[in-house]
Amino acid sequence: MIETPIRPPPRPLLPTNSISPENIYVCLYDHYSTSNDSHELEFKCGDLLYIINTNGPNFYVGHRLTLPLNNHCQTSKGLVFKDYIKPAYEKV
Repeated sequence: MIETPIRPPPRPLLPTNSISPENIYVCLYDHYSTSNDSHELEFKCGDLLYIINTNGPNFYVGHRLTLPLNNHCQTSKGLVFKDYIKPAYEKV
């Protein structure tokens, strides 16, 4: 009788929409869109945002993080005034 070798279990797949802590920001103030066709993101003080692009001089592009975190891409994207947010995590 030949023994078949035991295979280790497969590695778990990394999520394709993983969240990077350095891109998570916390809102310092409430902000509401200035008009109905505005591209600005609405948020409240304490909300967590996931910032996608920080290349703009005054505005960043991001979206609100909602629970569960694996569905974070389902919220709408918009412009965020960079002085209204700060990084949620600091490097130690």
